[in-house]
Amino acid sequence: MDRSYVLVACACLAIGISVAVTRGPQVDEGLREALPAQAESTDFTTSNTCQSCHPDQYDSWHRSYHRTMTQVATTGEVLGDFNDVVLETRGHEWTLEVRGEELWVEMPDPAWFEQPAWFQQ
Repeated sequence: MDRSYVLVACACLAIGISVAVTRGPQVDEGLREALPAQAESTDFTTSNTCQSCHPDQYDSWHRSYHRTMTQVATTGEVLGDFNDVVLETRGHEWTLEVRGEELWVEMPDPAWFEQPAWFQQ
C-alpha cells in the first residue's frame, strides 16, 4: 500500500477522534431559559391563600402530585435514584446520573429503534 494512503487514513482517523472527543453533550440554552422559574414576588397569590376558605380542596390538592409536578427537577426535589442507575429494557439502556446539581439521563435516540411503535407497547 502506498505510504500517502496510510498518512491520509491516519489523518482522517485523528480528525475523527478529536471531533468525537471534543463534542460532548450540548446544553440547549433556549431550553434552559424556557424552564419554569420559581416566583420570588411577594404579591403573587400562593396556594396558602386558598387554604383558609377551601380547606378540604386544599388538603386534597396538597396530598396529590399536582403541587409538585411543575417544579424544576433538582437533586433536592426528585425522589428517584439518579446515582449512576442503569435502567434496561428490551435491549436498550437509560443511565441516570447526577452531574453537579443537575440530573441527567443518557438514553438511546428513539430514531434508532427499528420499531417506532416500541414506545406505544
